[in-house]
Amino acid sequence: MHPQLVRSLTCRTSPLRLHRFSIQVRLDSTWSTHPSLAATPSLKTSLQSNFGYDQMTPVQKQVLDAVHGSEAAGKRRDMLVRAKTGTGKTLAFLVAAIQLVLKNPVKPTGVSILVFSPTRELAVQTANEARRLLDIDLHRKHSHHPAHGHNVTVIVGGESKGRQIDGIQNLKHVEYNPKNKFKRKSEADSITGGIEVVVATPGRLEDLLNTVEPVRKRLQDVQVVIFDEADQLLDMGFQSTIQSILQHIPTPQNRHTFMFSATLSSPSIRALASTQLVNKPVHEIDTTNDATTPAGTQTTDLHAHIPQTYALAEYKHWPYLLTKLIKTHVETLPQKTTTTTTSTTTPPQPRIILFCNTSKQAAYFSKLLTRLPSFRSASESGRLKPLPTHINIYELHARLEQSRRARVSDAFRANTTSPSVLVTTDVSARGVDYPDVSLVVQVGPPSSFEQYVHRVGRTGRAGKSGEGVLLVDPYEKGFMRGMDDGVVGSEVIDSWVESEDPKDLALRESVEKAGRDVVAEVEGVEDSYFALLGFYTQQKFVNKAGVGLAAQRYARDLLLLNETPSLSLRLAQQMGLTNVKGIHVRGGGSFSDSEDSPKPRKFSARGDKGGFKGKYESDDRAGNKSSKGNARPWEKRGGR
Repeated sequence: MHPQLVRSLTCRTSPLRLHRFSIQVRLDSTWSTHPSLAATPSLKTSLQSNFGYDQMTPVQKQVLDAVHGSEAAGKRRDMLVRAKTGTGKTLAFLVAAIQLVLKNPVKPTGVSILVFSPTRELAVQTANEARRLLDIDLHRKHSHHPAHGHNVTVIVGGESKGRQIDGIQNLKHVEYNPKNKFKRKSEADSITGGIEVVVATPGRLEDLLNTVEPVRKRLQDVQVVIFDEADQLLDMGFQSTIQSILQHIPTPQNRHTFMFSATLSSPSIRALASTQLVNKPVHEIDTTNDATTPAGTQTTDLHAHIPQTYALAEYKHWPYLLTKLIKTHVETLPQKTTTTTTSTTTPPQPRIILFCNTSKQAAYFSKLLTRLPSFRSASESGRLKPLPTHINIYELHARLEQSRRARVSDAFRANTTSPSVLVTTDVSARGVDYPDVSLVVQVGPPSSFEQYVHRVGRTGRAGKSGEGVLLVDPYEKGFMRGMDDGVVGSEVIDSWVESEDPKDLALRESVEKAGRDVVAEVEGVEDSYFALLGFYTQQKFVNKAGVGLAAQRYARDLLLLNETPSLSLRLAQQMGLTNVKGIHVRGGGSFSDSEDSPKPRKFSARGDKGGFKGKYESDDRAGNKSSKGNARPWEKRGGR
């Protein structure tokens, strides 16, 4: 049975409106009884001992059913799958691919399975899932492998090429010199016969294929190719890179191809499918629609057992609301856990993800929160160990170096001793699994409803509980109109904005002081304003005529800037904002509706590492791309 949307409505007017909705899902079949696993007992053992799973989710059952049917018919058939995030699709395609390789009478001589992943974070996570399935120690830091010959290599940008080359060659031994550098063995030293999996982002893999002959040789006999989050791969502009890589591996007729995507109807997906899914009839699987839903009824890709709310509140309330949401969750989660379990184990610590729409916004809120009492930064250089007595803040976005992003991601995932908040962007939205995330907060609507779904999917995973909250400024409420087609509210709670409680008043004052401190101490706060303009000019759910006045409120009421920053005439023209109220254009006059036309604010305070100084905004879709040379015009110092 697929997810069913439970709908009801209750509404009333208040400055802060919270609407709640949820869905329910049931698991199908079991791993231990599925006929496709009868001939691969090692996979059954791994699923039970390393994952603790027995029941299968709908997407897992349908994918394994398809593979079993193809085997029974003795035919190679490709697969096109649409599934919700957080429903176990990664495990579904890994088990299916490993099965096909294990049952193939032709012994592998190189890489057996190639997985394309859009981001570094998702690639690392997928590789770890594969290692668990193949019973490889997750704590192995280098490319040497156990005796059975199975090997999993991650190929992503920002990491050591030498280590990745050694990993993809599956070398027997890896020795070190006094400087901890690899001594590579010859290709003759590589072990064959085991399953070799490569999980790669397209950019780095293309680089290695074009420059390293042994890597090309190791990919000549790939048996299964998997496009994970195919829609995102194509949205990020990887079409030509992928096509270049495909020239080095077996043709679609001589391999299995799986394509997993959040959407199946886009022209780019269909175009890729038409050239790669050639073993027909193709299995087309869609687990996002409930068979019991009447024809013509719009459904939504929400998540099982996740209460979700949206709060309609002006920008000026956001810092206070975010802080209160975090503190309230941290204070109440242990109580909720205690009342819902009879276990004597220590309740899990609150783990929160704060999604921002731009890297500059993420940097700003990270700086703001760490200036509040009981909060502290846990992601600054040399300070990745959590402090048990504080709420630890981790900053993660595309404007950080890859190595730092990896350390922050690992540190957030490893912190089980104290409350933690990951302030991030969409680099953490698609498929990335941080265990036991108890709350997801979205600071403003994302670029699409699909992205909203992916963000919420970071909580409530593997059958665990979680919550989701979306903050919406009145200017952004057009996003909710689209959501209301599939989701209606079920509850309205009292507003915190109007609270006269002394504790709330003190918290509001503390947040405002922290905001003033950020403006005074951190260089480039105005960058968040330019980034917001860049984000809004690309969205369909906002009225472009009102973007200047909305951004002006954002600068004045949220960032607490004394004056609205100005744009160069050229930048304003490129953004289509030369005749928009609220936008101040240098050399082109002001189009502000206020009497005192704002002038550009100058900042002379010290630079603060972690997202502001000298770097401008990316929309973070690429995730694993370098920030250099890819910025849009409004991502470059606001035209100044």
